[in-house]
Amino acid sequence: MLHQHRDTSSIILRPAHTVVDATVGNDRWSRAKTALVVGYVLLLPVQLPLGADRRLAISDLFILAYLLIASFRLRRLREAWTCWYGAIVAVMGMGLLVSLLWTGTVSQFAITQKALGLAFLLVTMACLTDFMSSIARVRWMLDLFIVAVTVNAAIALGALAAQQSDPARFGAINYLGVRLSGFTIDPNAFGGFIASALMLHLYAGRSNPFRLRAPIGHMITAVLGIGLVLTYSRSAWIGAVLGSIVAVMTAGASARRAALPVVLALSVSVPILAINYLPNLTQLSSRQDQVEDRFEIINTSLSEFSQSPVFGIGLGNFEIRHGVIIHNTLLWFLCELGIVGFLVIVGFLSSFAARMVRLAREQIAEVRAVALSLLAAHAAMIGLSTGIEALYQRQWWLLFATGAALHAMSVVDRR
Repeated sequence: MLHQHRDTSSIILRPAHTVVDATVGNDRWSRAKTALVVGYVLLLPVQLPLGADRRLAISDLFILAYLLIASFRLRRLREAWTCWYGAIVAVMGMGLLVSLLWTGTVSQFAITQKALGLAFLLVTMACLTDFMSSIARVRWMLDLFIVAVTVNAAIALGALAAQQSDPARFGAINYLGVRLSGFTIDPNAFGGFIASALMLHLYAGRSNPFRLRAPIGHMITAVLGIGLVLTYSRSAWIGAVLGSIVAVMTAGASARRAALPVVLALSVSVPILAINYLPNLTQLSSRQDQVEDRFEIINTSLSEFSQSPVFGIGLGNFEIRHGVIIHNTLLWFLCELGIVGFLVIVGFLSSFAARMVRLAREQIAEVRAVALSLLAAHAAMIGLSTGIEALYQRQWWLLFATGAALHAMSVVDRR
């Protein structure tokens, strides 16, 4: 059960280097919570296949353990949550009811993947906001996420390089002529991880995780940039471009300077990769058959929406009727949850962006930098959502939790 906890000595917005107990508390339970959060963030980009279309996110096990240790007594930060979280839950419930009225039943997919999946993401956010009690912890968690994604991308790039000379290496892992996916299995999802990590890395003020020297920071930029290209995820590319545009519009010249290293890295690496290693670059990036399929899905979803424009056709019903999911988050809400659901998801995403824009204008430089990076990463995830249903991507909820905790700290700090 959640309870109100007011420890304003730890919910502070002072620069990270002035904060005592930046990451690990003094008691064993705090240390255990920290270890579980470390495991969660490090394993976020790792998934295990369970059959043809199911995957296990190992990181979820760490959240369950965190709940066990906390005994469900998490800090309740009212300032971190908005009415839009409740609205998301309400429209999901509405979608289940509409599905029941339309078909007389509710699919297992709608219950387990959509309804229970959302509930678990909200629990995850509650755990993360419970842990992030200072700006130091916020920075530390984001740095850890950048490192996790960079290591994942570096391993995948290493496997790709090794297979150039020996295609039989690494057994089932085959990146020759296919898209880079790391340990995430789905290259689009992996592209989303890389795009969001790249935005956090570029725009978080200090140019490298754990305050490493500039050459290491540039290496991280290169690994993430090249990895993003080799996922051949057009949605992730759109996300990275949109995130950078939003950052430049918000911060101006400083954001342009931050993006310069990745532009230089890509301008050098892409031609080399295209000529020497990946002659099928055009074929992989265009994928004309997939483009045609996506347009057909869009047209079908709009046709379904026209049948029930206010409340939608019901949660999970598009997958039942057509055997595929809608690879676009806004269209998914519009089709299955109607105009009501569409307005809720737009309001939900806009409210988070508005909070980050306000924080990006704070007087404290470190808060401004973190908020800008979160805003850019949030925009990248919105871009990603044009090509996949991204709402259930766990890294997006890490951003939601981090931004919510940062907002709560700013409110307490002003009191």
